[in-house]
Amino acid sequence: MVLALLLLGVGLTLSFNKFQTEKIQSPFRYPFDVFEDQTDNYSEDISFCEQRIKRDPEGATDLAILAELYLNRGKSSGNQNDFEKAIKLAKNSLKVRKAYNITASIVLADIAQARHRFTDAILMTKHLLLQKPHDENLLLILTRAQLAIGDLRNALLSVGQLIQISNSATAYGLRALIHEGSGRNQMAQSDFEMAFRHEDPDRKQESIWLRNIFSRFNIFKKNFELAEFLLKDALRIYPNDAATLGNLGLMAEKQRQFAKAEKYYEQAFQSSKQLSFLIGKARIKKLTKNPQADQFISQAEALLREEIFDKGSGHRSELIELLLDKEQASGYLEALDLAKAELAIRPNAQIYYLLARAYYKNGQQENAKQSLKSALDTGIQSEEMHKLKRLL
Repeated sequence: MVLALLLLGVGLTLSFNKFQTEKIQSPFRYPFDVFEDQTDNYSEDISFCEQRIKRDPEGATDLAILAELYLNRGKSSGNQNDFEKAIKLAKNSLKVRKAYNITASIVLADIAQARHRFTDAILMTKHLLLQKPHDENLLLILTRAQLAIGDLRNALLSVGQLIQISNSATAYGLRALIHEGSGRNQMAQSDFEMAFRHEDPDRKQESIWLRNIFSRFNIFKKNFELAEFLLKDALRIYPNDAATLGNLGLMAEKQRQFAKAEKYYEQAFQSSKQLSFLIGKARIKKLTKNPQADQFISQAEALLREEIFDKGSGHRSELIELLLDKEQASGYLEALDLAKAELAIRPNAQIYYLLARAYYKNGQQENAKQSLKSALDTGIQSEEMHKLKRLL
């Protein structure tokens, strides 16, 4: 009898826990049908548009539309070749017809933002907004660029205009990121929840992006169960999404599940060839003291330098982190120079933190303390920042 009551109690507890978990997760479950056909629709549209251009190579509108298609496929896959094609097509379109050709100009502004030329992107979008003040795409580019450089006050104004125009999941998701960047986590949580209430069945990529940014918000709060649910739900929408696989790798890394993390980073890299995932894999090899770690890190560094300095498409912040993690004196000096240069472009919490790390590694304690204070003054509170604060 006692055993039966104990078993009943365990069963009720498990059922209640399952109910509570489902109650937390259910508002964030993708609410629309997911079809098994996951083919790349961009390629089909690109092929159709290319055939039209063969018949009329001087058609400015078709050139602009094709540039936009390559841009969108590049943003989806991370393929830099698509960005290069988009730039060439947009410039050709503007050469044929500059007047009344805002689509081609928006493509160039969007690529500037994607390639971390944030000042250029802001100047371009502000100029174009004089012609088209209520354009959703322009306000999206402007908000993202302002957020990236840490101009959170103006980013909040821009996203406010965006919400008035589009009232979309992306708009609320961006405002959540702005609140998160200011340390206003409760307001961020509210906007994330609002974003999920504004999902659109015709914007699957938007839904995948939303689950990824909300999962990262939860990963850094160590809400791993919800984060995993969000990422698995994103994979249900599109099984090979690189960002989703990469964030599963990040979550496993935070949980010190290194074999799982390396597997996800490898899958993400194979899906997209984006170097950030290769760097993640290199970091895992170093954490696990793999004998090939140094060789792997050197390979990742060489590829990243090529992207940044030869192609103008890589992320300098990733190179700074990689140099700091290598634990070589020459690397520390270069990381410091790069961090100072990046701060002039992007004075946000992440760059202040990297600058503080670089100062610390170079033995400049007071400068490190000041830079870390600037990072913490933004309102962001991360485990890594507090770990560095303890060291200082």
